Amino acid sequence: MLLQQGVWRSGSALPSHGRGHWFDPSYAHVNFKIGSGSIWELLLAYFWTFMVFALLIGTFVVFFAVLFGNIRDRWPIYDAKQKRKVVRNLVLFFGTVGFLIWLGSSIEL
Repeated sequence: MLLQQGVWRSGSALPSHGRGHWFDPSYAHVNFKIGSGSIWELLLAYFWTFMVFALLIGTFVVFFAVLFGNIRDRWPIYDAKQKRKVVRNLVLFFGTVGFLIWLGSSIEL
């Protein structure tokens, strides 16, 4: 038996999703609330959220500390040509990163 085009997925969702269409909202994902069980569950959710953002910020802090710490340690032994090269590379790097962030933020979905 041939089905009409566009209805071949009708009723084929998992049983936990109410056997509806794949793109229909179902009772399996309705009223999903983190922390509604107890105060400890809520605190744990906030703790892990804080930890994720702390690790993200910490990654940037370590990156900048290592980068500028190395430059600060080696700066006195560089001659004028090497200092210009370091400054040029920093401007190119941060300019490229800034341009890519700007380019990514201008994408329309």
